[in-house]
Amino acid sequence: SDVKKIYTKKLPHSLGWFYKAFTLFCGFDKHEGPGMLMGLAPYGKPNNEIRKKVEKVLKWDCEDNENFDYTVDPEYLYLGKRYIKNEDLTNKFVDLFGKPNFDSYNPESFYRDVAYEAQNRLEQTLYKLFDRFLIQTGHQYVTFSGGVGLNCKTTGYIWKNNKKIKDIYV
Repeated sequence: SDVKKIYTKKLPHSLGWFYKAFTLFCGFDKHEGPGMLMGLAPYGKPNNEIRKKVEKVLKWDCEDNENFDYTVDPEYLYLGKRYIKNEDLTNKFVDLFGKPNFDSYNPESFYRDVAYEAQNRLEQTLYKLFDRFLIQTGHQYVTFSGGVGLNCKTTGYIWKNNKKIKDIYV
């Protein structure tokens, strides 16, 4: 059968760049750090104050699963003035979340909670996006690629919880 593109999300709405910003904020390296952030997330706890801030960065335009869509606010990630102590972060991001972590070996509970909320938002966003396409196409087999596809916590969550999927290939 033919492979057809059914959806494209263009910059600035990158989930990878969303996740990278939180990786850097929590004190991890931009290349190998996303796996570290994923590993830190289970040590955090749900935090409504942090969740509301994360939702400003990654907004849901429509929560209806059949038409679900999202946007990423680029001013938090890469537009605007850079934070002087870490130029990979924007001042707007630091103004929203506070001082970045510089001790990745022993992150305080706040950074663990930030990791938890960033991971949770990524999981929920992708779950809804996958569900949208499963509903629209009627397919039961999913292929997922790219850097975000390496987030095994997210793909495991989708695989475990979305009963429309028969198999997933990453």
